[in-house]
Amino acid sequence: VIEGALAHDTNLLLVNGVEAEYDIQGFSYRLEGLTQGNNRILIEAFDRTGTRAFSIINVFVDTLPPSIDMARPPRYTNREQLEVSGSTEVGATVSVNGAMATMTGGNFISTVDLYQGRNNISIVSTDEAGNSRTLYYDVILDTEKPTFEMITPLDRTVFQTIVVNINGEIY
Repeated sequence: VIEGALAHDTNLLLVNGVEAEYDIQGFSYRLEGLTQGNNRILIEAFDRTGTRAFSIINVFVDTLPPSIDMARPPRYTNREQLEVSGSTEVGATVSVNGAMATMTGGNFISTVDLYQGRNNISIVSTDEAGNSRTLYYDVILDTEKPTFEMITPLDRTVFQTIVVNINGEIY
């Protein structure tokens, strides 16, 4: 919607060549058919003598969510912090698990604290127009060493053969 005030002696108002309604309080015009990207809007007002005043407004239409590019993090890790980094649209903001990431141009970086087991990571990029894209992935933190149970043969067992079968369970 384009709104504005006009001089009291305005006789004709055009928005991109189409006559628009107005009154003594001004005008409000709903412009349809804008396209993705830059759009030029020409507003012209004419008085009764045909004298023309005009204004050109450039507006940018962005209806597409920003891209998010990043290297996939490990599926499993034994580190309690994970660095999440990547790139998105210049001017966008990025949050990782709700915390704002540090931005440099279109590049972002954030550190996430991990907890034992499955950790859900969400990355949200929001551009200047308010469009957003979200990526989700899981990282499993495993800081526990594996344990062995029921290993045979027992420690220090003596054998008379060169082939020995070893059996056990790992947890």
